[in-house]
Amino acid sequence: RQKFPTLVCVAYSPPGCTLSWNLAVGCHEWCNTFVMDSEIIPRLSLDALDAWRDELLEVVGRVKVPKAVVYKRLMTQFKTSKGLSCCYDPPLDNLDACLDDIDDILFEADQIPDSEYKKNLATYKQLQQAQKEARGERRAIKLYPPGKMIHLVKTNEKRMPVVSGLVKCLTCWSSNFGYNYTPVWINNDDLSEILVCPRMTRDHLPDRMQYALGYLVEEEYNNEQEMR
Repeated sequence: RQKFPTLVCVAYSPPGCTLSWNLAVGCHEWCNTFVMDSEIIPRLSLDALDAWRDELLEVVGRVKVPKAVVYKRLMTQFKTSKGLSCCYDPPLDNLDACLDDIDDILFEADQIPDSEYKKNLATYKQLQQAQKEARGERRAIKLYPPGKMIHLVKTNEKRMPVVSGLVKCLTCWSSNFGYNYTPVWINNDDLSEILVCPRMTRDHLPDRMQYALGYLVEEEYNNEQEMR
C-alpha cells in the first residue's frame, strides 16, 4: 500500500479463515470480496468445522429409523424428482412435505431417548470442551474473509426450462445457467456457518461465479438502457 496507494484488490471466493477481524475490516477501502450463494470455502473456519462436526454427531443420535431407511427415502425422492440421484438441486416447492419427512426421521432435540451412543456423545463433548480450555486464548482467535463482502444470492430461475434444462443435463447439473442472482452487502462475520446443500461445493466453481457476475452486468446494462 505504501508503494501503490491506489491499488484495489478483488477477491473471488476466498477462504473464510483468512484474516483477523481488525485486518478483515481494515482493508474495506481497497478490497472487495465476492461470494457465491451457498459455496463452502468462504464459510470455512475452525469454529465452523467444529460446529458442523458437532451438529452431524447430534443428528446421528436423533435418527429414529434405521440408516438404510433414511438413505432409501433420500434416493427415492431424488430419482422421482429429476431422474438423477445426486447432481441437482432438490425442489423446495413443497416445504411442508420436507418438514414432515424430517419429523418422521428425527427425534426432537429434547426428546432423544437414552442410548449408548447418547452417553458416548456426552462424554465426547466433555472431552472436547476440556481440550478447548486447555489450548487457551490462541485457540480462540477467530479469522474472517477480507474486505467489503458482496454475497451473490440466487433468487429464482429464468423461464427457459428447455434451454436451462439441457445445459444442466449436459453438465451434470454443475452449471448455474438460467439462475437469477442478487448482490447483497454482508458483514465479514455473516458467513460463520457451513450451509449443507447440493450446491455447497459446486458454487465454488469459477464458471458459476463468472456466470453470476455476467448476469449482473447484463441486468445493470439493460436497466440503464430502459432508463434512457
